[in-house]
Amino acid sequence: MYPRRHPRGPAKTSARAIKRRQRESEVLQYRLIGHSFAAIGKQMNISADTAWRYATAAIARIVPVESAKQVLAGELLKLDAMQTGVYESALHGDTASIDAMLSIIRLRCRLHGLFPDSKGGGINVNIGANPSAPNAEDTGIQVTFVQATKWADAKLIEDKPGPVLDLPVVNGNGKG
Repeated sequence: MYPRRHPRGPAKTSARAIKRRQRESEVLQYRLIGHSFAAIGKQMNISADTAWRYATAAIARIVPVESAKQVLAGELLKLDAMQTGVYESALHGDTASIDAMLSIIRLRCRLHGLFPDSKGGGINVNIGANPSAPNAEDTGIQVTFVQATKWADAKLIEDKPGPVLDLPVVNGNGKG
């Protein structure tokens, strides 16, 4: 007859479990020094695959698993810090800073799931497709089309520094 196994696995304080933890610790020490799994296996008389399994098992027990919300929160904090660093110079028209700000905004939108697909699509606006659908004025969105200008000629909003993004006016045939 075979001995019955405990439903939660072997005892954590058994001689066998302690010996395994020691071997895992030894593998991690060799990895920390920079040895390959093949070299560790040769040194410890185990296969490279076993050395890898020991290392991954030990790391899995040591390193806490973060939830997706925790990872997202951390990444958003990093984006906040980066955006703060380039915000002022972007307001004053530095094109590299503007590009950095746009990249940060794009990434923030992707992390929040604002793009409908992985290709970085965007928000679609249907004009006149469904007359019973709420329009921009009903929902509190103001859309203004102005004649396009160059950045140097850009207007200021309420005398605050920074260019206004002027969108080209499109006539009925789809051309500006």
